[in-house]
Amino acid sequence: KTGLPVNLSANTNYAIVWSSSNPSAATVDWRGNVTGVSPGSVVITASYPALGLVATQTVDIVTLTGTLVHRYSFSESGGTSVADSVGGPAWTGTLPSGGTLNNGQLTLSSSSSQYAKLPSGIVNGLSNVTVMTWVNLSSSSYWSRIFDFGTGTGTYMFLTPQCGGPGTLRFAIQVNSGGEQQINCTNTLSTGSWHQVVVTLNGAAGVMYLDGVPVGTNSSMTLNPSSMGVTTNNYLGKSQYPDPYLNGLMDEFRIYSGVLSPAEIAATAAMGGTQLLSSNSPAMVVAMAGTNITLSWPLASAGYTLQSRPNLILGSWMNVTSPALQIGGGQWQIAVPMSGNVNGMFYRLVK
Repeated sequence: KTGLPVNLSANTNYAIVWSSSNPSAATVDWRGNVTGVSPGSVVITASYPALGLVATQTVDIVTLTGTLVHRYSFSESGGTSVADSVGGPAWTGTLPSGGTLNNGQLTLSSSSSQYAKLPSGIVNGLSNVTVMTWVNLSSSSYWSRIFDFGTGTGTYMFLTPQCGGPGTLRFAIQVNSGGEQQINCTNTLSTGSWHQVVVTLNGAAGVMYLDGVPVGTNSSMTLNPSSMGVTTNNYLGKSQYPDPYLNGLMDEFRIYSGVLSPAEIAATAAMGGTQLLSSNSPAMVVAMAGTNITLSWPLASAGYTLQSRPNLILGSWMNVTSPALQIGGGQWQIAVPMSGNVNGMFYRLVK
């Protein structure tokens, strides 16, 4: 129809009415702004009573992956403090017995009892969590610590590069001397080379990663950092017990609130400790090679799923599950055969 313009938000006779089928999952205001509340599926409805029009859209509310809350990059040149570039000055750590800060690395000497002490409560309130670091051991001793957060020998969570007996990596957490819950693996941490080590706790699932690959799991975890309360002894390279100090270098130490996906952890391992994951929507590059189309996008844009459909009008988007997504040349890559796609194919990335 033609005529004078109508302000739909001001004129109740022509107002658009918004509603949510599941307000516990998502709400919608009078402007149509949708706010996620908790994971779930919800149908958002826009109705236009004056003309009897109704439109709906299904929205899936998902839990976001880990949010970086603490990052120690050891970028200082000398001194006895280490800054948290994400958490801010309140979370600045100290080097009580010294240590060498140079070229974005912290060198700790076990013979000099060197370690970093982080502020009290650094993991307070965190339930689902990702702890990530890069280390290069000069030598390895049983029960030395990569990190150990706690309030003494009854309440702690630690990561050791060499547990007693098998001499392999171990993560352990205990509260009020109630018994350890552990994530074990069969992998050792070699000396003289850099390794990324990651621990994730997600509900009952605990996973340990070495250089981007999962190497140990425990599906019966009931403890997490929030179980420990406000921890006062938060160490890098030092134990709650009189164990040996760490002897080697640390390049980066991060704590995420929430759990990074396996793809995100693989990407951080490939990128190294100087780069972070990106929250920007990635640009996809398409290249033809023989009978394949190679699709690629930045490595920092991890956790995306490639989908395809033969047209943009009919049918549903389908996940591309074969061939497997690979990392190559600093990119996520997948080579899709062109055979059978005579009428074309459309691709998109979703997360």
